[in-house]
Amino acid sequence: MGVVLEPTPEMGTWSVEVFLDSACFRSWAVADCVDRSGAAASAEAAAVPDAALPVLDPQRPPGGFAIPAADVVPVVAAVDQVPGEPLYFDYIQHGDLDLGCWREPVVEHGWLHVPGPVVDAGVYVSFRWIEVSYSHLAELRYHLADFLERTCPEEHH
Repeated sequence: MGVVLEPTPEMGTWSVEVFLDSACFRSWAVADCVDRSGAAASAEAAAVPDAALPVLDPQRPPGGFAIPAADVVPVVAAVDQVPGEPLYFDYIQHGDLDLGCWREPVVEHGWLHVPGPVVDAGVYVSFRWIEVSYSHLAELRYHLADFLERTCPEEHH
């Protein structure tokens, strides 16, 4: 069990839980819904709240940080919560950074995919999560912020 960090308004539906050597990012919105609203979507999510969704693209290589492209700003806000935490500081002060593991972000069909190491990830009916080692967090944050700067430079100054 980790420590759930206090959410900020900028994080939207995302939350963060920190552990001894990793951080887990969760979105509590109904996962993978495209413009579905109303009672039908709510009833579907409530009927099976913890059912795992099947892998949508079994040909995609494992590993990577995948989020809806529209969630980049909230995810960066969530990632920014971690460096202020004592668990992160205790881990990083020993110099256990592993750089050069992430590749350039790619946008496909409204999803941002940053190829690289994740500890674990999953998609359920009512939420999704992605866990990243502290060793890889700073570089991931760099790639997300760089993507924002390149795609919307006037909005992030």
